[in-house]
Amino acid sequence: MNAKVGSLPGNPACEAGKLIVEVIGKDHPPEQRVVIYDETDHELQEWLTQQAKQELVADSQRSSTLHIWDWEQQPKRHLWLEIEAERGSPIRVPLMDDTRITPRQRERQWNCIVPVVPMSTMLGISANHQHREYPVHMRPGFIYLFYRGKVWRELEIRQAEGEVTYHDVRLSDFRNGDRFRDGARTASGKGLSEIWLPARWNNRAAPDIEVAYAEVQWPAVRLNAMERNARLRRARCNRLGLAVAERSFGNTTYRASSQQQAFYLQNVPAHRPREPAREWLLDQPLKYLHDLSGQYPVQSLQYAQQVHQRHERGEPNPGPTHPQQTQDDLRPETGAWAVVLGDTLQNLQHVCSATNELEHWQAAAAETDMLATVKKRQIAGVLVEDGLYRMRHLLARTNQAQAVLQLCAQRATFHAHHASALLIQRMMVPPHIGGQSNPLHRFISQVSQEGRQQIDLCSGQHARQFAMTCLKAAQDNLAAWLEQAANSMRWAIISAWKASTMPAPSSFAASSSSAWRAHQISRIHSWRQAMLHAQARAGDCYARLRRALASLCTGCCGQRRTTTPCSSPIKRCKHRTTAKAITVPMP
Repeated sequence: MNAKVGSLPGNPACEAGKLIVEVIGKDHPPEQRVVIYDETDHELQEWLTQQAKQELVADSQRSSTLHIWDWEQQPKRHLWLEIEAERGSPIRVPLMDDTRITPRQRERQWNCIVPVVPMSTMLGISANHQHREYPVHMRPGFIYLFYRGKVWRELEIRQAEGEVTYHDVRLSDFRNGDRFRDGARTASGKGLSEIWLPARWNNRAAPDIEVAYAEVQWPAVRLNAMERNARLRRARCNRLGLAVAERSFGNTTYRASSQQQAFYLQNVPAHRPREPAREWLLDQPLKYLHDLSGQYPVQSLQYAQQVHQRHERGEPNPGPTHPQQTQDDLRPETGAWAVVLGDTLQNLQHVCSATNELEHWQAAAAETDMLATVKKRQIAGVLVEDGLYRMRHLLARTNQAQAVLQLCAQRATFHAHHASALLIQRMMVPPHIGGQSNPLHRFISQVSQEGRQQIDLCSGQHARQFAMTCLKAAQDNLAAWLEQAANSMRWAIISAWKASTMPAPSSFAASSSSAWRAHQISRIHSWRQAMLHAQARAGDCYARLRRALASLCTGCCGQRRTTTPCSSPIKRCKHRTTAKAITVPMP
């Protein structure tokens, strides 16, 4: 093989009788290669595969590797993708059936393969849903690729010592004809740093690649159903657009898309290796991942201490100090805030904690950009949806914010005049109570400014108000995600119902047409009942979660509502809800 660096010649037509396959990027590892089979797909043409010449076409921003074969008077051949295996023979999957002479092009060649790195969008907690949209590397799990309506590749994502590799499953070992057989499927492919996907064949876009991520391996019954039902694939998978383009990321409103366009990775900010268990402890995990120095946990703890000290002095919560600063930037990490509040309560109660929560807020080890290598090789990325990660993160943050609210209420009870201050805060400060004018509110004007500060301090008003802001932001984000999930579930149920197969009238040739119509009506009725049952089960699940979120007392105590008043020292809390109720649409 030879290699040449430079631009394409000025007259592409001068090169004839060649088969050219372009692979985006450069310095590709040897674990994947294009091989040639005969037209029956039974005999590997290794002698012809070895005749390929490689040519590097590169500049400072873009590069491609051309694989070129002499193709004069060649019979019909098929192209396959070969992946080296850790044991046994290589894994091979089909690419193209109709190979032909391809004239050299100035830009993209007629045949093109795009190596990609799967990414997911990381979102934090945002009060106004203006999420900072940045892609990060996909967490460990499984990637499923559907090509021409079939499961084309199944890859296990592994992460060790900051390095991520993709390991193929030899799917042919687990098929019985057109169906997968039950049982675990072990990945046997060698670790890959990129996944090769077909983008163009014979100057036409290749059939759509559909991709889905799963944190656990899908069972055989699900793979069989996904292959049979295109609507299920559309509801669960992302379709990939492999015409690689520039893309910028920043402070924008995130909107999930059914089709994800491939993009170059040089505009993706550097980030640390993924740590899902630690990320779920953070309201803004993206800030932690982008901090290669590992100081974000320490800085978050220090800021939470500053917020707590301000509340201990009875000072109000500050607003943004510059236009670029948002309310999301002002809120502390609720996990760090809970640690600070817990330490204060332990000192007041003269007890020692059996657990050391501070270990989660120590400095992490410094890391390098986990995308540095693929960025140098000018590889593309694609976004793949990871909805379960978002759900678990939002549930964890909602529970943490509720715990902080309870700690704030508990801390306030240690002030000497807490009961009196809370009584005034509840009975005199509000201008309206129950939708009616509060007759006691006129007396609050007779309280001095210093007295108002003492009332706020002893009742824990500022701390509880800030904690309520954190809780409301987490609940609103969770409600928005549940609405999106409900819509997806509704579409999946309807798609499954529409995809049900009913026998054709010819199968009822021996009977009357009325019998065939009766059979149709019966099947439609049974599917409708199944759909309603599934909707009811999903509705019960969402209703339980909605009631759990709405049952939190957002008044003085921050405890869960019960049939009796709370344990507030003034014995007056009726669990009045001051926050907007969460509305979760029924599927």
